[in-house]
Amino acid sequence: MGDARAKRAIKYRMSQPLVAIGICMEKYHEPEFFSNFYSIRKVKGTPVIRVIEARTDQARNKIVREFLELPDEFERLLFLDSDQVFPPDIIGRLLTHHKLVVGGLYFHRQSPFQPHVYKWNYKHPTPEGDPTLTHISVSRGDRRLIQCDAIGTGALMVAREVFSDIIKEPWFQYGGQWDSEDITFCRKLAKAQVPIYCDLGCECGHISRFIVGRETYLQERERMMKESGGTADSDGRVAVVADGSEDGDEGEAEAQEECAEGGAEEGVLSV
Repeated sequence: MGDARAKRAIKYRMSQPLVAIGICMEKYHEPEFFSNFYSIRKVKGTPVIRVIEARTDQARNKIVREFLELPDEFERLLFLDSDQVFPPDIIGRLLTHHKLVVGGLYFHRQSPFQPHVYKWNYKHPTPEGDPTLTHISVSRGDRRLIQCDAIGTGALMVAREVFSDIIKEPWFQYGGQWDSEDITFCRKLAKAQVPIYCDLGCECGHISRFIVGRETYLQERERMMKESGGTADSDGRVAVVADGSEDGDEGEAEAQEECAEGGAEEGVLSV
């Protein structure tokens, strides 16, 4: 029995690119994140890069730098933010798409809980002349892989060559009044003609007073439509899209306890 499981694990590891996980840690951690993190299916020895920075752009850039110091066999970096929860199969699911940039679906933590998935809005440019953003609507049964213009970085898998060869440092930076660090990254991807994808079936929760998910968004949209007489959305413009601005086995158990108690230390772990 044990030999069969070991053989399956080796076969899986040889057939899939190796993934490192990068976590932007907040000073005060959500307990739901830790309990959920250890339910994510991953290859034993997966590097986990934890970084604490006051600015999210600096944290993401530091994660990328540490990722690029890992051996080249780690071909993908998966950003997971510490104010979210994720499906157990998020790594395998995103890998199956074989895309340079692909993310899971999650929603804003505040009403109207819109998806962190966007298309460019050329009708309402920024003062600098760049397009603003319009949320892409999501239906109850939609589980497609879609191409989008921008996406949140809280559950995003990026291929190594994007950071090493295509986009130059700084990969993430705030863009003045209009752009958070993840949207600036998406603008750089657009200029480099790197397509961005979102797996609408890879649904992640955003931790607020409750876990915000697809049903939260849909129920709020239906409520707003009733109150507005049939239309809930305006033109869909987005000014600032920044998450931070919105008001197993014994070894894993020990690591989880360490994180919960002390836990805000930076560094690269293996889980």
